[in-house]
Amino acid sequence: YTTSVGIFSYKIVPMRGFLPILIPLVVVLSSCSPPKGERVSTANSTSVGYIVKNCDRLVGKEVFLDGVVYAGWSCPGNYCRNPGVTRSDTCVEDETGCIYLKGTAGLDPLRDRGVKIRLRGVVKETPRGVCYIEVRKVERF
Repeated sequence: YTTSVGIFSYKIVPMRGFLPILIPLVVVLSSCSPPKGERVSTANSTSVGYIVKNCDRLVGKEVFLDGVVYAGWSCPGNYCRNPGVTRSDTCVEDETGCIYLKGTAGLDPLRDRGVKIRLRGVVKETPRGVCYIEVRKVERF
C-alpha cells in the first residue's frame, strides 16, 4: 500500500506485533529529562558553612543544600545569627554550621524539627551583614 503527500510518497508496511512500536517509544521516553523544577538538584550541592563564609559572593545566587537537618524555630543561638527578616524565620543545620531560612516551603517549624531535607533557595544578606536563604523548594528525604 502506497500513499503520497505533496511530492513525497510513503510505502505503508503492516507491522507485526508491538515490538516495532515499543522500541521507538522506549528510546524517546528514556531520552526525556524530568520537567525543570520538579526535584531539588543535588548536583551542585554545597554546605551551610560555605554559604555563610562566602555570603558576599553568593548573594542573589541559587544554592542547593542536600541532607541538611531542619531545626524549625529551635536554632542554636550560640553560632546561628538570626537575620530578623520575619518573625517566623526558621533554620537548617549540617556539620559545617547553621543558617536561617525565609519561608518554610510547607515544613512545620514544630512538627518537622529534625527532618532531613534537600533545599533550593537564593542567598540573601541583611543590611547588618547577616546571611540567610530565601527558600524556593524543599524535599524531605
